[in-house]
Amino acid sequence: MTIDKDNLALHANQLRKYLKQLLILKEKYSKKDFMENWEVEDQISRKLQVAAECILDTGDLLINGFDLQKPETYADI
Repeated sequence: MTIDKDNLALHANQLRKYLKQLLILKEKYSKKDFMENWEVEDQISRKLQVAAECILDTGDLLINGFDLQKPETYADI
């Protein structure tokens, strides 16, 4: 039962970075901008995607570190 603390810290830092960037984008663009401008939508959607991937990777690290049952789906993480 070993957790890779360095890798876990890396994912936590990456997640903080993406969340800060999303807050900046939230202040920069309105909901209307998001709905009507595909470039804004792509930019925000990509940040949400990488943040979600970071969360899933963190969950996977914890599952492996605690020798828990392998998840069958992302929802299981």
